Amino acid sequence: MPHRIPSAERACSKSRLLDKLDQHWVQFADKTAFRFLAYNGEEAETLSYQSLSQRVFALAHALVEDGRRGKPVILLFPDGLDFVVGILATLYAGAIAVPLPRPHDRAAAQRIAACASNCEARVILTSHNAIPVLRAGLVQAGLEPSFGDGFRWMSEQDAAGYPTAWPPAIDLSDDTVGLLQYTSGSTGEPKGVVITHGNLAANGKVIQAAFQHDSSLVGVGWLPLSHDMGLMGHVFQPLLVGGESNLMSPLTLIRNPRRWLEAISKYRARTSGGPCFAFELACRRISEQDLQGLDLRCWRLAYCGAEPIRADSLERFAAQFAAAGFSAQALYPCYGLAESTLFVTGVAYQGGITAEQICGDALTESVIKRTPNEERTRTVVSCGLPAADHQVAIVHPERRTRCEADELGEIWVRGPSVASGYWNRTEESAATFQATLADDPEQTRYLRTGDLGYRSAQGVFVAGRLKDILIIHGKNRHAEDIEAAARMADASLFARRSAAFSTWLSGAEAAVLVQEVSGPLAEETSRLLARQIQASLLKLHGFVADEILFVPSGAIPRTTSGKVRRRDCRRLYERRELPVLSNVRASAST
Repeated sequence: MPHRIPSAERACSKSRLLDKLDQHWVQFADKTAFRFLAYNGEEAETLSYQSLSQRVFALAHALVEDGRRGKPVILLFPDGLDFVVGILATLYAGAIAVPLPRPHDRAAAQRIAACASNCEARVILTSHNAIPVLRAGLVQAGLEPSFGDGFRWMSEQDAAGYPTAWPPAIDLSDDTVGLLQYTSGSTGEPKGVVITHGNLAANGKVIQAAFQHDSSLVGVGWLPLSHDMGLMGHVFQPLLVGGESNLMSPLTLIRNPRRWLEAISKYRARTSGGPCFAFELACRRISEQDLQGLDLRCWRLAYCGAEPIRADSLERFAAQFAAAGFSAQALYPCYGLAESTLFVTGVAYQGGITAEQICGDALTESVIKRTPNEERTRTVVSCGLPAADHQVAIVHPERRTRCEADELGEIWVRGPSVASGYWNRTEESAATFQATLADDPEQTRYLRTGDLGYRSAQGVFVAGRLKDILIIHGKNRHAEDIEAAARMADASLFARRSAAFSTWLSGAEAAVLVQEVSGPLAEETSRLLARQIQASLLKLHGFVADEILFVPSGAIPRTTSGKVRRRDCRRLYERRELPVLSNVRASAST
């Protein structure tokens, strides 16, 4: 028998997000909302809409009673469904959720302490059994005292005895701050993006429209739930449409990517995806024999975003898994960022990939040319058109004027999904979220994304980061172009990470490439690989790197979504803290 939410208790709510959830707790009470899958693919936990709401309401009451309303609460959960309960309870309590990934080393623990200091959080909400381990890690790192006086840990055990049939009666609105999404920081220090209930509702609505979701949605997600793509795509989106979400740990994908596809096949999921590396990993680790038993005909939307989208990787995935029923039309390149909650642009549903071959040198001149020199081309993938009620402008970053079609500029965004700013960072908020066009008398505000791109009849094309431009021999060079050329130099490097950046060597700006490899290299092998990389750079871009360093897999710093953190990599290089297997200077490799 579905429970009822007393209307008087929710009459004060004007949060579209929570109002929609309230409808679905009743409408889909007995339906499965979430499953969590263990490493072996078996179901570890299942929650219906009704059982989920009961746990959420009890914990929300406990948070209100503890005085958390309007205050930041750090969410630091192990993999599992406790996180889902925790973040929803925080929102219902009128508190501000601060989802963060569990620390795996001292640097990660320091980041948590820095985030807590920035938002002045005094509570960490987690699973009860995780508290001793997490506390010991912070104590060992010498960081627990940095959380300040009155700091405490909370879990669902604190919710014992509280009402489970209705949420707290709290006046909430679309303007209520719901969460701080700390950017994982491919550049600079982590900053807390201020996301309101209205932002969450607006972005959920555009994802629903773009992905053509309804209550029949079945999704499979492996992304970290503390990250915007995992949170919006596989927690809020299924709840907002009344669908079903099947979750697994990111480690499950890393250990055995077939588990990802097994879950899609088993639960007949229509929506799943992730950054490009997930598709590359599946291609590399799943053999033709492993395709037996997989049926991917149900997979109607395979979204790809969060890092540079490589057409060759997605095309290879489509070809390799066609035998299991996967359709290339399901591939869905899209673009987004935490500062706009998540989703900004996407291609047509079931439209597949649209890629353009452009002259690589065109990007150094800021004008796109589609009559490429065959030796110096770059493939770029369309990320489609802006979401409904949102606008994208391509802007000259210095002049602050609109670029013409096929002219490279910075991507600016405005719309109801765009956040209001960064928590406790007034100057950075103004610079990033209050940008205006120089020739606009209305002074309409835009979000400056820091991403470079251009627009054509085929949509928005993302070309790289504004801060990831290297000036080599007087010309602008894009880090991603250098990294792509390295991957094309040898088959062993195709799916390996690399990081290109500029630094000072012998009194001049120099181009450095850090390349991950599978293991130790003999001296002759490293020199041969370096020569192949230099030949690829010379052929495609007309220059060579001043130094190439080979490092083991995993040595290049990355964000939680898999983006290369080039500035951090450069810092490690300059401090000589990279675990270098071998390095080759230009004079020795050319």
